Amino acid sequence: METKSISIKNMVCDRCIMAVEALLISCGYVPISVKLGQAIFNDPGTGVGMPILAQKLRDIGFDIIQKPGEIIVQRIKDTIRNLVRSGKLEHMHLNMSAYLEQEMAKDYSTLTHLFGTYETMSLERFTIMQKIEQAKEWLHEEQMSMSEIAARLGYSSAAYFSNQFRQITGMTPSSYKSQKPTDRLRLDKLTD
Repeated sequence: METKSISIKNMVCDRCIMAVEALLISCGYVPISVKLGQAIFNDPGTGVGMPILAQKLRDIGFDIIQKPGEIIVQRIKDTIRNLVRSGKLEHMHLNMSAYLEQEMAKDYSTLTHLFGTYETMSLERFTIMQKIEQAKEWLHEEQMSMSEIAARLGYSSAAYFSNQFRQITGMTPSSYKSQKPTDRLRLDKLTD
């Protein structure tokens, strides 16, 4: 049995992982590991073939990435999404740039240049947008205070978080929470 590995764009959550895993199975492949941005699977010879698999992935909103630079950018995006969603930014002993350097084994200037080559926004802006979208989710859940949200997202203060939230959304977190708007962005569309 041949083992294959593909990098996949637009995977942003556990449901994406389940969808890709189910698709692989329905296409005749045996998943070994499916995680954000990557699938490793066995091809027992009964699979539909890579062009058909690629089309089926596109049909449900994913794309196979083949360029090495795009693969690294996808890994950066997945790393940031996972870190922001974890809510553990307050416990980090490294800033985001140092964390990315460590995770990607490349210097931050190379990562920002590469990110800017393949995406329509800067790496810093992408990180901020991820934090704001996560904050919107937590504000909707109404289980944390502004200070707790700010801390979990790695902001030095609730005031700094509130200012950045207002710059991006046009309203304060408190106003957003009380209005319960439905303007949340799909995380896979933040750079489109």
